[in-house]
Amino acid sequence: MLARINRLTGQKNFSRLKKEGRRKSFDLFNVSYVDRKDNDPSRFGFIVTNKTARLATDRSRVKRALREPIRTSMSEIKKGMDILYIAKSLSLKKSTSEIMIEVAKSIEVLGITKR
Repeated sequence: MLARINRLTGQKNFSRLKKEGRRKSFDLFNVSYVDRKDNDPSRFGFIVTNKTARLATDRSRVKRALREPIRTSMSEIKKGMDILYIAKSLSLKKSTSEIMIEVAKSIEVLGITKR
């Protein structure tokens, strides 16, 4: 589970990402992100809609698979970022480890690491 300080919550924040955020599409999910230009910890949001996965167990499995690589690599991620992962229906057909690998790749591709 992500620490509370690293969770993106509230309609205001999600709307801001939709309006101002840059978007990148991957095979299993879309990512919207924005640099807040502050030194606060980065925050992450995860969306798996009812349209994507009918069963709550499926939605939860995908969210857990999206969260875990983020949680383990928080020390490598720049501060001051808001990042939103929106799952695609293809992610239901993939294993948890495949989703986690894709998320880890997305972190590098987006350039949100400190390196």
